[in-house]
Amino acid sequence: MLKQEIGRLESEIRIKQEQLDILNRREVELDDARVHDAEEFTRRQQQAVEVIGALELIIEKLSTIPANDNDANLVLAELAKIGNSNPILALVQVASTFSQEALDNVISKMEELRTSLEASIEDDKREE
Repeated sequence: MLKQEIGRLESEIRIKQEQLDILNRREVELDDARVHDAEEFTRRQQQAVEVIGALELIIEKLSTIPANDNDANLVLAELAKIGNSNPILALVQVASTFSQEALDNVISKMEELRTSLEASIEDDKREE
């Protein structure tokens, strides 16, 4: 009778140890996932800040276009100094052909996008 009880208890110990091992592995997996999530959060935050900065620059440059042709040419010349692969230069060049109404609309949409990104950053922070 005592041997049976010892055998049963040893079996329970093995089962409990296996469960504990499973839980420990799961804890490590969750810790690793949390570290990855934290890294992704930081990366998203940094990218969003960079995008907002780019949008602010674009809005600033687009806002100078309608003043007069000389100002537009100065903006284009300034942006050309950055290099041929400058997407802001390309956008400003295209935008300089827009009507005032279309340009105002583009600037308004860029500002809405910037505001949306800023709100997204705050939402992301709250959820983190």
